[in-house]
Amino acid sequence: MRKLVIKILSAAVVLLGVAMDFYLGVFNLSNLSVDILSGIFIALFYPLSYEDVRPSMLFACVSAALACAVHILGGIFSIKLPLMVSLSVIGPLVYLLFKSRNKFFSVRALFRLDSVWCSVEDYAYIFYLCVFNLLAMLLVSFDALKPAWPFYALLLCLMLVFYGFIIVRVKTGKTLFISKNKEVQIKDIIASNMVGVLNDEGSNEFDMGAVYTRIQDAMEKQRIFLDDKLTVDDLSEAVGTNKCYVSKAINIYSGKNFRQFVNYYRVLYSVELMKRDKRLTISEIAVMSGFHSVVTYNMAFKVYMNSTPYAYALEIRAKDRTKNKLPGHGAAAVAPIPVLREDKKR
Repeated sequence: MRKLVIKILSAAVVLLGVAMDFYLGVFNLSNLSVDILSGIFIALFYPLSYEDVRPSMLFACVSAALACAVHILGGIFSIKLPLMVSLSVIGPLVYLLFKSRNKFFSVRALFRLDSVWCSVEDYAYIFYLCVFNLLAMLLVSFDALKPAWPFYALLLCLMLVFYGFIIVRVKTGKTLFISKNKEVQIKDIIASNMVGVLNDEGSNEFDMGAVYTRIQDAMEKQRIFLDDKLTVDDLSEAVGTNKCYVSKAINIYSGKNFRQFVNYYRVLYSVELMKRDKRLTISEIAVMSGFHSVVTYNMAFKVYMNSTPYAYALEIRAKDRTKNKLPGHGAAAVAPIPVLREDKKR
């Protein structure tokens, strides 16, 4: 969700700039280039796969607020271009310094098993930052030299292509810095090495127990599994770690893969719904529990409860009728949702 906010901020800053240009009657290729530059500027704060989302979110929000102020005040006082270029160049550089300090602050982080992939992402980010600064300098040079409009049109096309490049990179998670085959090879090697480390009972390098505890909190307290579009990326963002660690922690401590683990919680929650409100239909319970379809719900329910949802619901109603017939018994209490707690002492 936080990553989505950065994408929205990037688009909103561009639209605000264009709207202000039209409102003040100063819309032209030069100002449109500045507007596109501001959108790229915000998109560059999108976090890399191994980075915490919170600092990126903070930098993006502050920078978006400053960019909006520049669009408004700069447009009014006709100083939009120098202010926006200055902000766009200084902001990402400060962010890069912040990222570098955090990365080299911990020695252990430099020896991660996926450090090669992290380096590829870092170099790709620096490359994109250099291209961005080059475009900003060209824009400043054009403003000073006042070339013919085809040169502005060419610069605007380059900015649009680069902006599209950044958006594709953000959407796909690929670096677009090396070939797709190279990326796959690097990730496969990292995955195979990581499996060997995590299968070593004496290894606690990544503190999988702590990761699994945070996963349990996200499932049991936040009930994140109710989102029918939940992915391992969403869960890793919620617990603040890498998606590979999330998958391995789930596998080690629950013996399930990600999908099985999530469906387990959904099934348990559906049982709670059956006991809480017996008027609900099976399809309503499936949707409320986070399942895409009744078919998927039936399959998952049978795996974990050894029965179909319909048969289980009938059994609950039969037990309730029996209890109500017994003297001294009122309405049955609703049982709380069971929790998936595995012994972490291995």
